[in-house]
Amino acid sequence: MVLGHSMAHIRQQNFYREVAKLTPVVVVAPDQWLDLRPDPVTDGDFTLVTHPLVWPAWCDPKNRGILHYDAGGLADLVTQHQPDVIYVNEEPESVLVESVHRVSQKLGIPFAIFTWENIFRGHVPELVRDAALVVCGNDWAADIMSQKARKTEILLQVGVDTDHFSARPGVSRNINVGYAGRPVPEKGIGQLGLAYPMAQILPWTDYKYLPWFYSQVKVLVCYSQDSLYWKEQAPPFVAVEGIACGCLVVGSDGGSIPYWAKRHAGRNPAMWVGDDLVSMLGVVTQLGDVERTHIAQLGRTWVEANLGSRVVAQKLVAALRAAIA
Repeated sequence: MVLGHSMAHIRQQNFYREVAKLTPVVVVAPDQWLDLRPDPVTDGDFTLVTHPLVWPAWCDPKNRGILHYDAGGLADLVTQHQPDVIYVNEEPESVLVESVHRVSQKLGIPFAIFTWENIFRGHVPELVRDAALVVCGNDWAADIMSQKARKTEILLQVGVDTDHFSARPGVSRNINVGYAGRPVPEKGIGQLGLAYPMAQILPWTDYKYLPWFYSQVKVLVCYSQDSLYWKEQAPPFVAVEGIACGCLVVGSDGGSIPYWAKRHAGRNPAMWVGDDLVSMLGVVTQLGDVERTHIAQLGRTWVEANLGSRVVAQKLVAALRAAIA
């Protein structure tokens, strides 16, 4: 059983459909999160159920980022499905992990945690000692969690769906430099505007249409910036989804980007990482079409081999099985 607020997103649901090819899985998503309202569904060994969020008395319900699941209702849900393990995708200090911990102790079902720890609050909760496994989204989180965790594993939260994210045939790459994602300061949107004023900024676009945009872009910029309240916890996903669609990517050296772009499995050949956006764009945008296409093909192969959904699903299932054996 897998649960967490992000399970409301189609990216997570599609990944766990891949997991369900290896083992039956029940995904528990909030019945509403932001503008996402998933519908319960059963599809072979994949089951999606929804569970209401309960707002603590001190919480303003308009703050949709604060999650609180009723532990009693959660225990009933776990009892109904009898999973081998409860895998919760929230930071260890969250109220949802606390609820899962109580349910795990009550029912005798092991639990595991996924964490990014993109902003460490200086304290690893004691309940981490009781987790069968802590899956960490980067090496920094693994270093922190290893202080108390029995076992850690470094994996992406979900893999990249390389069937969905692939270059669309017949689409011309007529955008020299593009950007997709939240147009906010911590994503480096200001630096991009200064370095390449003609960059095309993609407005909000449904997940299913993203490959069509990526297929038009030669160079995709993901120049995330560390801040007091946030730092990039993943490659980021826009970067590897873009590479899977044939883009070259320029990223910053902030957060977890260097780990996933250079250290995880050797350098991703289609991603440039550094602290000088102007210089990197100068190099990448001057590549000829033949060279750019060759590098892009190498990049897609790298993504498929290291971060594709099938690969990550296999690693996740193996890690969870080993942890509860």
